[in-house]
Amino acid sequence: MYKQQLSTDAQSTEFDEAVMGRLIRFVSSHEVGHTLGLPHNMGSSIAYNVEDLRDPEFTKKFGTAPSIMDYARFNYIAQPGDGDVA
Repeated sequence: MYKQQLSTDAQSTEFDEAVMGRLIRFVSSHEVGHTLGLPHNMGSSIAYNVEDLRDPEFTKKFGTAPSIMDYARFNYIAQPGDGDVA
């Protein structure tokens, strides 16, 4: 997922097409999960530790939560010096 919280581009109400595409895919996948009967899985928010969420290689491979049914769309743990954290 794009690092919206660190991007100055994301601090406005207009997103470029690539960012909007990622957001739409995430929300669509989440809602398809509901259509299939899956509930929210907020427990997955605590599955990854802080060090992993600040590691660009980890977040690129695993994202910010192990479940699409969580609301962990953005990596709020990331800091500006962390590099390209997803």
